[in-house]
Amino acid sequence: MHCMCEAVDKTVVRGRGMLRINRPQMAKANTPVAMESIFQAFLAARSDVDHLYFLDPLGAISVSCPQLPGKCQDSLVAEFSPTDVIQRAIAPQRHPHPVFEVGAVVEPTFNAGVIIAEPVDDSSGKLVGVIATNFSLAQLSVPLKAVVQAQQDQGRRLMIGLVDDRGELIATPDPRRILQTVLDELPGADQALHGSVASRQGPGPGGQDWLFSSVPVPAAHWAVVVQRPAAEALAVVNQFHLWLLAAALLFAIGGLLFWLILLGRVIRPLHTLAIEHQALPASEQSIPVHATVLSGRDDEVGDLARSLVRLELDGLEKLGELRTLLETSNAVVGSLDPHAVVGKIMREVRRLVDVQAAAVLLPDEQGVLRVLASDGHSKHYDHSLSLSPENVSSAAVLALSSGKPVQKLLTPEQPVPSFSYDEGFRSVLGIPIISRHAGGVVLLVHRTEPHPFNQNEIDL
Repeated sequence: MHCMCEAVDKTVVRGRGMLRINRPQMAKANTPVAMESIFQAFLAARSDVDHLYFLDPLGAISVSCPQLPGKCQDSLVAEFSPTDVIQRAIAPQRHPHPVFEVGAVVEPTFNAGVIIAEPVDDSSGKLVGVIATNFSLAQLSVPLKAVVQAQQDQGRRLMIGLVDDRGELIATPDPRRILQTVLDELPGADQALHGSVASRQGPGPGGQDWLFSSVPVPAAHWAVVVQRPAAEALAVVNQFHLWLLAAALLFAIGGLLFWLILLGRVIRPLHTLAIEHQALPASEQSIPVHATVLSGRDDEVGDLARSLVRLELDGLEKLGELRTLLETSNAVVGSLDPHAVVGKIMREVRRLVDVQAAAVLLPDEQGVLRVLASDGHSKHYDHSLSLSPENVSSAAVLALSSGKPVQKLLTPEQPVPSFSYDEGFRSVLGIPIISRHAGGVVLLVHRTEPHPFNQNEIDL
């Protein structure tokens, strides 16, 4: 639409410029023949001009030349119409720009056109006459028809109109509406006539909403108005809104799915772990099943669940150790029978550590270690075991002599026969117990699997 407005503006400016170029020549032309020659040259250059007129200072037509050569007339006794154009052109304080008027000129054509009139002065500044031209409104409508037809060929509805400063339609694809007042039918056209670009929606043909876009033509104070159905004009905007809505919905659905996944995979498991692990369970069997299930996951939640389960198991183990120490202490304090105390200690050791038998060895007057009490051994082991200080292959003898725990793995290739191996044990640990009252005592523990004791088991 801006390009069309510029084209109309250039047409008007070019016509006005041609008049100004001819003004000096008309001032020098003394005869009608000379004027006709100038008019013919002008008409040859401008096919959109219907007539050229030269009027005397009183407004009478002196020379009139039609569009085609050879039809010039002179000595016309007629007055130019409309007369107010001449009056404005020859006014004492006339406007510096040419006078524009839309209307019908003198006989014989009465063709509707745009009249441009400008005074002609001689070298001394005296008014010689007025030169006027009539631009055919039909010619102004030709480019509008071409644009509308091109849009119709593409299946689009479009109407274009050119409105003058009086609100009359001076160019339109529909020739029947030429010179009709249309300001009340074209919303925003009055703003364009005052130099502002406007876009308005209003009722159009068929009772539909149409979009009216108006752009001013500065050179002539006119306005170009383009009308299109609002649904077609805003199709791109509506499509953009549709895509924007689809993107928003996609983003919302994606956010909802992300939240549901986050809720199911992270938030809810963390909430469950926080509730179920507020207190230490009473036993290993009381550890929540949900934590055991989550510990099988290979992500951070699984690591957290495994850490919590491991922490609870360690806590239960430590509590068991403390309970054992408490029960052992109660047994020591509450009983004077050493066999009962030793038996209690051995039972607690077997409960805490993976051992299948335990025995307490006490040296006699010759320093030979004999069984004071045992648990998990045969009677033959209890009555027959005797370890002299010279038996350095025995873990019990080495532990008592060194004052440190000693462990050994039992094999059939040992140089000295072993009661423990014959009893079916494959690992043995000797722990010295040094006391001022009891002297040196050795706690000997056995397990059937050939696995060494770790430091935690030794400490227990």
